[in-house]
Amino acid sequence: WYQRRVRDRKLASSQMFLVAVLALLGACAAQEITYTGDAAADFASHVDGAFVHEVVDGQFGPDVGVPVQLGSVLSGWDIERVFVAWRREADELVFGIDCFGVCGDADGDGNPSATSTALDGLGGEDVADLSRAESFTIALDFDLDAKTALDAGQTPTFDFILGVPAGQPADASETPAPGELPLLECSRGAEGDSLLAITTCFGLYEYQVTDAVAIARRYARRLERAGGGGAWPVRNENASPTAAAPDLEWVIENFSALKTLAGVPLDGETWSFHLQMFAGSFLDAGVGEDYLPSQDTVVELTFPCTARDACDVCGGDASSCADCAGVPNGAAAYDECDVCAGD
Repeated sequence: WYQRRVRDRKLASSQMFLVAVLALLGACAAQEITYTGDAAADFASHVDGAFVHEVVDGQFGPDVGVPVQLGSVLSGWDIERVFVAWRREADELVFGIDCFGVCGDADGDGNPSATSTALDGLGGEDVADLSRAESFTIALDFDLDAKTALDAGQTPTFDFILGVPAGQPADASETPAPGELPLLECSRGAEGDSLLAITTCFGLYEYQVTDAVAIARRYARRLERAGGGGAWPVRNENASPTAAAPDLEWVIENFSALKTLAGVPLDGETWSFHLQMFAGSFLDAGVGEDYLPSQDTVVELTFPCTARDACDVCGGDASSCADCAGVPNGAAAYDECDVCAGD
C-alpha cells in the first residue's frame, strides 16, 4: 500500500511538471511576433496584459490638430496606441507604434517623405526619413523615479531614450568643454534630409536630464554596450513607413543587460517600468504634436514573475506547499503515530 501511494504521488508530480512545461512552451510560442509594419496586425493577437501590453492613446479618436488649410486629414504624428512586448526568451523589449495615419506623415497626404502643396503653402515641410527636426521618441524609466519628479513639477530623470532625435541636445558643441556634450555623432557631415535621419540616428541613447529643450532633443549620446563594443543593439523593423506598412516597430536587444545597467536587474520577480512618448516635428507649420500619455505624466507597465516555484510563489523554494515528505503539493501526511505517510 505504501509503495503504491508513493508511486501515485510521483506520478502526480510528474504530471504537474509536464503541465507546467507545456504551459511555458505555450507562453513562449505566444511571444513570437512577425513584423510587417502594421502594428495592430502584428501585436493585437498577442496582447495578454502580462507579457504584451496595449496602451491606447486615442480612446476618443484622433487628437492631433492640423491647420484648416490641410483639410480633414489624419496627421502621422497622431498615435492611436503603442504595443509593448517583453520577449523574455529572446531577451528583447519590443515596441509597436500604431499611428492613425502613416507614422511620420505630418500633412496626412499618405506620403511621409514629401511635402504636400497645402503644407508648402503654409511654409511647412514634411521631410523624408524622420530627418532634421522630426521625431518619434520613447523615454524609458526602469528605476521608477520619473513619475515622482513629474508629480513634483521637476525635470524627469528617465534612464534611456529610444528613437530618432529632432535636434541636438541642450548646449551641445562642436568643440565641447569638459562636462559639455558634443554634437550627436550621427549628425556629423550630414545635411539636408540626411541630417538626423532615422536611417543613421535611430538608436538607444543616454537621456539628458534637462528642461532646456523638448524631450525629442534630450538624446545625450548613443548608449554603448557594457564594457565597450559599440552602440547598444537595437532593430528598426520598418524604417520607411508607407500606406501599406504604416507603423513603426522597434526592438531593444540584450534587454536583461540593459536593466542591469539601469541598476534594477531582472531577478525573476514582477517588474515595472515607466514610459513617455513623443511624436512630432518642428518644421510642419502648426501641425500638432502628440504625447503619450502627456508631457506631465508617464505610463506604468508591469510584467509578471517568471520564477514561480511549484507552490506558485514568486521566488519561492517550493517549501510552502510541501507535504511531510518534502514533495510540493504532495499527499503525504503524518499518521496518528506521527509517522510521515504512515499507516
